[in-house]
Amino acid sequence: MPFALPIKADKLDNGFQMSLLRIKEGRPMSVGDIVANVEQVDEKGDVLFVRFFEGPASGIDRQGPAPSNPRERLQKNAEALIDVPIIMQTMKVAIQKAVAQNK
Repeated sequence: MPFALPIKADKLDNGFQMSLLRIKEGRPMSVGDIVANVEQVDEKGDVLFVRFFEGPASGIDRQGPAPSNPRERLQKNAEALIDVPIIMQTMKVAIQKAVAQNK
């Protein structure tokens, strides 16, 4: 699937991380990271958590100051990354296939 931004994917011990990249100071740097981890939850068992984090190069194209509210700033950063909606829309099917393959 083609994306507007380069993407780096890393396997984690209990999940994966996808970093959306931009070039800053001549090298690729993350502007946002989607991290999925399987974590143990009391009385629920293993649960998959998908989280979005700001990368070190977040706001590289921002015009004006970043919102001071962390939740609002994270939302603005996610909205600025054109590939996030496409990735999140395909995440459910990808997770279902991964679970089916590992049974």
